[in-house]
Amino acid sequence: MSCIYKIKEGMGSFTDTEKKLAEYILESKGEITLLSTQELSERVNTSAAAVVRFAKKLGYKGFPELKVELAKDSDDEDDDFNEVDKYQSYVMPDYGKMDSHIIKLTGITDEKLEGAPRFKDAMQDFEKWIGGGAVTFYSWSMADIRQFQTESAFKEYQSETLRKMEKNWIDFQEEYSRLLGIDKRIKLKQAVSSADYDFKGAQHTALADAVNTAEILKLSKNPQEFERVMKPILDLFRKDQGGSTLIDMCPEFFAEALKKDETKKKE
Repeated sequence: MSCIYKIKEGMGSFTDTEKKLAEYILESKGEITLLSTQELSERVNTSAAAVVRFAKKLGYKGFPELKVELAKDSDDEDDDFNEVDKYQSYVMPDYGKMDSHIIKLTGITDEKLEGAPRFKDAMQDFEKWIGGGAVTFYSWSMADIRQFQTESAFKEYQSETLRKMEKNWIDFQEEYSRLLGIDKRIKLKQAVSSADYDFKGAQHTALADAVNTAEILKLSKNPQEFERVMKPILDLFRKDQGGSTLIDMCPEFFAEALKKDETKKKE
């Protein structure tokens, strides 16, 4: 998990001093690696001990290690979670043809797979696209990483990228439910609808799921915008609702969203 991500994720639990340190580090990433513990403490008007405690709270042995990890973060990272590139690849099955259920669910047919790479080649292309820097993987549930693990084991494919994925994989479905204050996980389509967004692309296709997950992720990383967009639903949960779920409390909303989706499918 990248240093920048750790800092952003921890904002809600930081003390006032830690928030000042976090904000200064995020705003001055290029400068931080050149500063000593004492110099950073003077910039933020705090003590050197506070800087060390902050680094340890993030899981580092001290400020020097924090600087090393910060330097590893990609220089071209988009701090506002805007889309900078896309990657998609079909994978040719090693055995047999496409299952009829998968064809119906995703729209991927045997014809579409003609000329597609095998799993190993597709993974190597994916690794080149990711690059060698720090990376965090977000997905709607843990299903995708489990599929990667299953395929890799079955096809005897091991790589540093797979280990990196296992270490830095974020179940954003779980995280989003936590942001809403609910126990029940909701579908990606419902999350998109709850934010009053239109679902982009076809459901259950890898790229469309990634694009729509990214839209919700971007919203969640902007606390003020998230509060504004989700206020009607968040206000409901701030009342004593006896453990009701988002779908229980907003049945008309989701029924209308699903109705619109079905209408689009028929068209």
